[in-house]
Amino acid sequence: MKNLIQSPADVLQWTNDTGSAVASGDAIVLRSGNAGKIGVAVTDIADGQTGAVAIKNRVVELPALTGTAFADAVVLYWDDTNGRLTNVATGNTLAGSAAQAKASAAAVAELLLND
Repeated sequence: MKNLIQSPADVLQWTNDTGSAVASGDAIVLRSGNAGKIGVAVTDIADGQTGAVAIKNRVVELPALTGTAFADAVVLYWDDTNGRLTNVATGNTLAGSAAQAKASAAAVAELLLND
């Protein structure tokens, strides 16, 4: 197809302008807010460089709020201030949904990246 730019569309090329390196597996806020979007770095991306970021159709394990259980398929948000998933929408960025339930004491959660 002559107008195809990138396939598959579940990974995009992102230029790191954060001022610091991003490690493979780190969450990246691509668009903030309750209607926002996060991605997860597929590779290490040095500041000023471009690298692959998964944006949908991927299950990833990320740090999560402890003291709160997440039900399977509950909507989750990325708390960029604390670097973790939460079920609190206010002040956080839409991340996706829980790929499986998380116990209250668990420090990580499986996230299905949102579309």
